[in-house]
Amino acid sequence: MFDRFVAIGSELDWITPVLTWLTDMRSGGSVGYNIPVDAGWSALAIQMMLHEAGVRIWGLSIVAGIITFRLKRSQARYAQYLLERNGIPYQGGMDITSSKSKGHQRQSSLRPAPSDGLLNRTIAPIHQLVQKLQRL
Repeated sequence: MFDRFVAIGSELDWITPVLTWLTDMRSGGSVGYNIPVDAGWSALAIQMMLHEAGVRIWGLSIVAGIITFRLKRSQARYAQYLLERNGIPYQGGMDITSSKSKGHQRQSSLRPAPSDGLLNRTIAPIHQLVQKLQRL
């Protein structure tokens, strides 16, 4: 429900891009991330997971099936560690090997990494059912 609200609001929203730009300027450097909405994590869950770890994000929106957000460059490595540890596929971010921000794909496909967590065991059958229904 939160994701649907964010997606609808993103289509009509001109304030978030302006505030994102201003926050980027104030933060002293930021890094952007893109996560597919069908990756098994909602925008709210990603925001809460990062917030609980002390990572502040801004510019959260959902456009064309992609969750987008930005965060401080100084927190990028830690955020990427958290995303990867939780099996969340992403594009963008920071190239950790060269310590420079580059747009790149962290995983070869935008599918979530396999996990035995309760959430993934619950969502996987639902996701399969939705895919079957879409084919009808």
